[in-house]
Order: sequence, then structure tokens, then C-alpha cells
Amino acid sequence: MGKHLESLGGHYIAAEDSGTSVPDLKVMGRHTRHVAGVAYRTGFDGTPSNGDPSPVTAYGTFVGLRAAVKHRLGSDDLTGLKV
Repeated sequence: MGKHLESLGGHYIAAEDSGTSVPDLKVMGRHTRHVAGVAYRTGFDGTPSNGDPSPVTAYGTFVGLRAAVKHRLGSDDLTGLKV
């Protein structure tokens, strides 16, 4: 699986999910750098990661929300907006 992920060149990044565990990701990580949520990797901001993928998931949700607001309202400022 890690070799296949590497062949995709970063277009898909594997992370812990239903049916995929941190030990699975560590095995994949021997063959690709395109895995997230393992302790020896770094977070989206370059700081060491404890292996928990939820901060990166939350950040992705935030960035997606900001992009949607910019598309719809012309600004990515979320101040005062309610969802």
C-alpha cells in the first residue's frame, strides 16, 4: 500500500480511519512519506505530531470552510459568521 501511495505523488495522503490503524500507517511509512497521524511525522505546521490525526482533520475543515466563504462572499473573513 505504501508503494502505491508513493506512486500517487502526494495526491492522496493516508491517515488513521475505519479499518486503518497507526501500526498500518507505520508499515506504509516505510515506503512513502504520504502518511499522516504517526508519531514520528510532523503536523501541518512542521511541529512534531503525537500521532493523533484530529488536529490536521480539524484544520482541513477550517480551511475548507474559509474557502467556501471566500467563494460565496468574496472574503475569507469568518468574523461574525454563523453556521
